[in-house]
Amino acid sequence: MFRTPVSLVPSASPITLNNGVLSIGSCFADFIGEKLAKNKFEILVNPFGIVFHPLAQFRILELALTDALPPKNTYICHQGIWYNFFFHSSIAHTSRVGLEERISQGMEQLKTKIADLEVLMLTFGTAVQYQHLKTGYMVANCHKVPHQEFEKSLTSSETITKEYHQLCTTWGSTMPQVILSVSPIRHLKEGMLLNSASKCTLRVAVEELVKNNSMISYFPGFEIMMDDLRDYRFFESDMIHPNDTAREYIWDLFKENFLDQPARNFIEQWHKIMLNLAHRPFHPQSSTHQEFLQKTLKLIKQLPANIDATLEVASLKKNLK
Repeated sequence: MFRTPVSLVPSASPITLNNGVLSIGSCFADFIGEKLAKNKFEILVNPFGIVFHPLAQFRILELALTDALPPKNTYICHQGIWYNFFFHSSIAHTSRVGLEERISQGMEQLKTKIADLEVLMLTFGTAVQYQHLKTGYMVANCHKVPHQEFEKSLTSSETITKEYHQLCTTWGSTMPQVILSVSPIRHLKEGMLLNSASKCTLRVAVEELVKNNSMISYFPGFEIMMDDLRDYRFFESDMIHPNDTAREYIWDLFKENFLDQPARNFIEQWHKIMLNLAHRPFHPQSSTHQEFLQKTLKLIKQLPANIDATLEVASLKKNLK
């Protein structure tokens, strides 16, 4: 054998189609979250953009749980665009008021999701933190502010676990099931050595959290990518990001071990329907294609009652004679 496969333990509480799910974290969180969203799961993915550091992720959740907004001195204007140090650069506006309104709306969306949340997925990307010297805040994104205005350090695994426990205290008895993962995407701008120290710190923190809390499980996306798929043919041309083959392999393992059987069955059904919807005929008005559209409509009607396929049905009906 020329591989070292990772042994996964199936989740004791697999995700169902009916579960309310929230995915926050790195671009790896985006990938898994978007896969679930495309397959009609009730999921909210990174409402404030990609967030790499676990403490920045916890802080977003703390704001929503305590009905708070970022402090006024966390807003900055750079080249005519307003940003906030607590969020990704995609959360921006041409005016401060506009950005404040966008953040407020995002918080309302997040609070609504938390109210009926059953599964929280957090993907840690880095333990390297940047503290803004003027305000004293650890930032989620530097927004191209000169590096002299920050102090860089490595957050300890003890600090990460301590802050997670504080989040649990704030959340209280309604804290949902949690799935943790460490992003396999290397942060090479920090240098290879610091990236390795960072990933090790994250894994130690996750290991401590999983060991001491039965409500937390770990999806080993990091180990799958770095051990099982440890060949550059599974990477994009930048040699950093997983390619399509790797992503699909990781998704299949997540699906098999963290989704229940009815959910996996539905994904198979939905995949067939999506292939039908993507079909582009040469003769859309032909009787053969019209029959094909009717059969696809019938397949959609056979889906579970809680699946919202309104857009797909409207698209099909628009092409029916």
